[in-house]
Amino acid sequence: MSETQGRFLSLLKQEISLLDELHDVLIKELVALKKRNTDLITELSEEKTTMLDKLGMLDNQRQLYLENEKHHYEIHDEKTSFSNEVKLLNIEIQDYLKKCKQQNKINGGVIEISQLFNEKILDIFYGNTDKQTTYSAEGRNKSNVDQHSLARV
Repeated sequence: MSETQGRFLSLLKQEISLLDELHDVLIKELVALKKRNTDLITELSEEKTTMLDKLGMLDNQRQLYLENEKHHYEIHDEKTSFSNEVKLLNIEIQDYLKKCKQQNKINGGVIEISQLFNEKILDIFYGNTDKQTTYSAEGRNKSNVDQHSLARV
């Protein structure tokens, strides 16, 4: 195995490690969302942004490697252990991407439910409990009644 191939495998392994860490952060984010721990949510959001930036850099490096014709043949030569290892690592990357995407979707659902709950609380606070409601294209409810706060009464 050449030095370039070793660096490429190392790059893929770094990507897997980072995706594993990202999944862990997404799990922590879910717990923080359920506990409504805004400080931790903010901290995890910053951590996710940093990780996503690193993943972007790794992906760019991978693309540069793949754009080289010589490397393209090395990867697709099924007779080599290098090609087999790349395939296995790629499968692992795809699995982690699916896990992260699924967890992110779950977290987004929790956030959406929290937003709807907060809107309901605000409606109660503003005294709009028996208002007529219509829905926007996004499925959000819009009041047809002027808002008069109970706090001002």
